[in-house]
Amino acid sequence: MGKKSSLTNRQKLAICLKKQREKITQSELARWAKDEFKLDKLPGQQTISDILKKEEEYMAMTEHRLNAKKIREPALPELELLLAQYITDMANASQPISMASIIHQAKIQCRRRQLEVPEDFQFSIGWLTKFMRRYGFKSRRIHGESGEVEVNADNIQDEFNAVKAKISEFPPERIYNIDETGLFYKQVPRRTISKQSIGGLKVDKNRITVVCVCNADGSHRISPYFIGRYETGQGFNGKISNAYKYYNNTKAWMTKEIFRKILRKIDSAVYAAHKGKRVLLLMDNAPSHKNLDIKLENIEICMLPPNTTSHYQPLDAGIIAAFKKKYRAMLFHQATIRYNEGKLEKLYDIKLKQALDWSKMAWERVTPETIRNCFLHTGLMSNEVSEEEVAAQEAAVLKDDLDLNEQINNHLVTVGTGEDSLDTVNLSSNDENDDIHEILTMDQRFNQLMNSQQ
Repeated sequence: MGKKSSLTNRQKLAICLKKQREKITQSELARWAKDEFKLDKLPGQQTISDILKKEEEYMAMTEHRLNAKKIREPALPELELLLAQYITDMANASQPISMASIIHQAKIQCRRRQLEVPEDFQFSIGWLTKFMRRYGFKSRRIHGESGEVEVNADNIQDEFNAVKAKISEFPPERIYNIDETGLFYKQVPRRTISKQSIGGLKVDKNRITVVCVCNADGSHRISPYFIGRYETGQGFNGKISNAYKYYNNTKAWMTKEIFRKILRKIDSAVYAAHKGKRVLLLMDNAPSHKNLDIKLENIEICMLPPNTTSHYQPLDAGIIAAFKKKYRAMLFHQATIRYNEGKLEKLYDIKLKQALDWSKMAWERVTPETIRNCFLHTGLMSNEVSEEEVAAQEAAVLKDDLDLNEQINNHLVTVGTGEDSLDTVNLSSNDENDDIHEILTMDQRFNQLMNSQQ
């Protein structure tokens, strides 16, 4: 009987997942792999290290490639890794990319980076097809609406089932979700009632990025984190206080650096809330969420299947919408006060400090029933709640929503937006969430790749 020492790609993927899910050294990983896969000898430290460096490659593999032991080394591995990450980033940003443009970019990067290309190598459709097969990419039709995502496709369903299995290992109070949203904090109603057309109203695009975190039973929500464009802001004397958990960059982007800081703060918060018991944190695979190179003591991260967060992410299932509606209610309430005081020129003009304060208040006012209801509606949770309890939760959510609608209607009617105002006003702008994550250029991605290999 031959010696059993080499690892299949599926086993290498298992090693990467083990490293993701547990705080474990490479030596411990090697011992675990030997026992788990009944190997004749311990994998070397360099073997484990090499496997972990190729984690993204194993994560992207098809079933066929996962069952193979050896992969024929591509002619230009550095270029392929760069292109694979670039395509992934573009997909995460919902940016279309053609096969011809990939070949064009490959040629440009080879010239720019002075990569050594074999004499007999051709940037052909055949090469591109094999590259795409190696990384699990396919040419797909673009769908315009989130509702058209093929959530029942086999690969997505497998990932969904894996996520559900992981979630089932944790009680609801230790299952969390994190997500970012853009907020135009001075946004005026987009439509109004008038006898004639109205011009000259400038749409205010002052935006902050708000980071929301809560658990599945609604018993623990972490005060929001904020990202803006400036170090200072209206309403503050100098720099914005650390009490606001505020970060800044020129685009109000979520970056890897900021996300690492936020995760470490969340790590401390959940340690205090759950006395050191580990929690599961659900998140989407936005560019700033991946390859973070961070060790967390109390959090296990679980990535949701790509391009399905409108279906599976609880915060996207109505929690953030409820937060924004409560924020707009406060904004429109102040507009009513200003209207009654005769201050008509700046009905919706507020300072950044006020926007941060209202955001914190709005987040606290999202009801636990709304949070629990949205987690259940994603289908991720094992529904151990009775039909009567679900009905009671939904009734409470509906009552809260109707009460809020009435408040907003009253405010909008007062300032002249007209009757049935909620039918004519957008409470959440379609472009609020555009461009809130940092996207790396090809040059930046290549430099990151080179630095990681040094």
